[in-house]
Amino acid sequence: MRVMIPGPLRSYTKAREVEATGTTLADLLTDLDRKYPGLRFRMVDEQDRIRPHMRCFVNGELVSDMRRALRPGDALQNVGKAKSFYGKLFDWQLEDMPIGDMTYTMIRVGDGTGGGLMKNPIPNAPSAWLAYVQVADLKAATSKAKSLGATVMKDAMEVPGAGSFSIITDPTGAMLGLWQPKEN
Repeated sequence: MRVMIPGPLRSYTKAREVEATGTTLADLLTDLDRKYPGLRFRMVDEQDRIRPHMRCFVNGELVSDMRRALRPGDALQNVGKAKSFYGKLFDWQLEDMPIGDMTYTMIRVGDGTGGGLMKNPIPNAPSAWLAYVQVADLKAATSKAKSLGATVMKDAMEVPGAGSFSIITDPTGAMLGLWQPKEN
């Protein structure tokens, strides 16, 4: 089974995605811990429950029952980490809305265009963004993103006459550009 690892836990795996086996979520986490010692403790508490700040999704379904049966080909993702990261980075207000058997998270940014977050609806596809977010101070925003678990893929680069941008990979593995327009 393919497991997508959020940024803050990659110090254990050294990879965005890893393979693990198990017939239940508990078995899978035990296999992950066998391969990456200490990882399970970061995800599961002493009562053998998923920690409150962790949100595990199997094929888009939020799962908290450690007895949840797993099948070959299932994909485990963590949308909660993306919500936490972006909520803190940009002070966005996030509101979960059910859409069928999935959850869509509305992004409320105050003035201007917002957006949304959801588990990628394409089976076994990685997280992805094709967007830039305008920031007032590119260096400060890039530094803050890094402190929250992002990886800086491209540090500040000037677009002559227009502004500057950086590209980060968020803690879930999705890339996003940060944009600061040139002052007039």
